[in-house]
Amino acid sequence: MNVIQIAELQPEHSYEKALILDIDLLYLDKNINLAGEEIKLLKKWKIKKLSLFDEASDFSSDHVAKQIERFSADIELCNKVYSHAVKTLEETCVSLINRGLCSSKELITALREIIDLIKRNKNTLMISINRSREREFSFMEQQINTGIFSGIIGQARGYDDNKLTNLILSAALANIGMLKIPEVIRKKKDKLTPDELKLIRGHTIFGYKLIMEKMKLPDYIAFPALEHHENIDGSGYPRKLVEAQINEFSKIVAVAQEYVALTVQTAYREKLNLYKAMRTLISDGKMKFSQENLSLFLSCLSLYPVGSVVRLNSGEIGMVISANPKIPLRPVIKLLLNEEAGVLDEKKIVNLENETAVFIKDFIEDISIVDKCLEII
Repeated sequence: MNVIQIAELQPEHSYEKALILDIDLLYLDKNINLAGEEIKLLKKWKIKKLSLFDEASDFSSDHVAKQIERFSADIELCNKVYSHAVKTLEETCVSLINRGLCSSKELITALREIIDLIKRNKNTLMISINRSREREFSFMEQQINTGIFSGIIGQARGYDDNKLTNLILSAALANIGMLKIPEVIRKKKDKLTPDELKLIRGHTIFGYKLIMEKMKLPDYIAFPALEHHENIDGSGYPRKLVEAQINEFSKIVAVAQEYVALTVQTAYREKLNLYKAMRTLISDGKMKFSQENLSLFLSCLSLYPVGSVVRLNSGEIGMVISANPKIPLRPVIKLLLNEEAGVLDEKKIVNLENETAVFIKDFIEDISIVDKCLEII
């Protein structure tokens, strides 16, 4: 594998082989031109080198086109299925914590509806989730979100429906042990005492025992509850496992849960926008997460995740409606607003893979503009 320094890249120059940026993280298909602005971004992100890669992309040439065709405004269906899953998870947890017993049958049925949405058009589902970002996600919503993002990784890994169901169930239950922690400690804004920190970290063991002993589910469903804070370099807790020792589902759930955690407000951290959350996940995750799962997650969501609101170099503002797995820097955008943030008469779709003269200039953080886009998408 030949290494190329980022400093050696020339604008609009393409390579006959595919490229891997920063060794394993960002995949660019062969014969793709990088614009000068994109090279500047790579340097800004302190990515110093890339490698030529011989294998062909797994994605067919019409993959993005099919994604665009399936994109629809069927937000109502997504909201209905999502709300039902959240409600069912809450009822399951209340029964488990208060009565010490529950059946997972209804929850599994609700999660299978989520799987149907992921398979049908995960982009619409993610936009539906992002429409709710104007308020804080509840604890149960965060767990369902973790399940959805875990399912997206599982789908990219080629899981069948049965394995996807088990993965999403394990992800939705992974943080259930936190319900055994007093709320005053969970939401404490000041620094935790050593005893409080020990109790918080104990949620992994609490959750594992609840799933195994009370719900009577298989160990591969319970392992993510125990292991979602384990890091591949052995620096995590509770058992300081290294990558080879961590359960397959646990490694997927860890990536999804960290991304969800970065996008919500906590007592000790401000929530990040989608772009900054993805950037942080990439930059901080090299020693924590499976690089295969991290790379798959990036290819499915891109550096500008679906639902992100961005400004192009033309000045127009739009929303990301699909990732380009071959080119994480160049997703598919639905243009919604003009340079002055007025609503466009023609809301056309721009695939940045094909529009080489167009690129993303800014990520929009102005909440009034974001809300305006969410209203008219």
